[in-house]
Amino acid sequence: GDRIGLLREMVRFGALKACTNLFYGGTGSSIDTVNGKITASLLRSIKRGLENSHADMVTDILAPGSGFNTSPVEAAYLVFCHTDVESDIRDLNGFTPVAEYGNRKVVHPREIGSWESYRFITSPELTYRPAAGALIGATGLKGNTNIDVYQLIICGENAWGQVALRGNESLFITKKSPKDIDKSDILGQRGYVGGRMYFDCTILNDGWMALAHVGVTDL
Repeated sequence: GDRIGLLREMVRFGALKACTNLFYGGTGSSIDTVNGKITASLLRSIKRGLENSHADMVTDILAPGSGFNTSPVEAAYLVFCHTDVESDIRDLNGFTPVAEYGNRKVVHPREIGSWESYRFITSPELTYRPAAGALIGATGLKGNTNIDVYQLIICGENAWGQVALRGNESLFITKKSPKDIDKSDILGQRGYVGGRMYFDCTILNDGWMALAHVGVTDL
């Protein structure tokens, strides 16, 4: 189940990267000129565009809890990104980690926290583009000569949709036990598992989502 969910996550990420509502970190105007990390200014600019397109937020307000040092969480859009971006997200002034949510109600097990009208979900499977940005120079950003470019997918309500075909025939799994001995594995040391399923995802409204390209701080 976890592996199937991961596969679907990767299919979604690949499909949603086709979004045409584009933003770039720093003074960049294209992927190869990206020279900045995620900032409050960039996120506020994206929010302005989403609201001008009448995009609805995905989550509702969360009230603070009765425990010590819990915080309210604003209604929010969702942001999906690589785990490398996490340190810069946590550096945003006013960031609230999941541990301080009043009722610990998260939208995804990998949600790390919220900032203003955004809630962030990270995964190491949401890939980046090595050395695709501007020259590193004195930016302090991660890369090798050129900046590694990370893509943030920001989603409003109903920005995209998916279809999963269900039923006994929607998932086909095959396996070879390590105990099976044949001429390619004469000692029966290797086993294999494979699977096939039907799943698709598509963008429904580019104006209700955004794709931001940023660098990350070199730690």
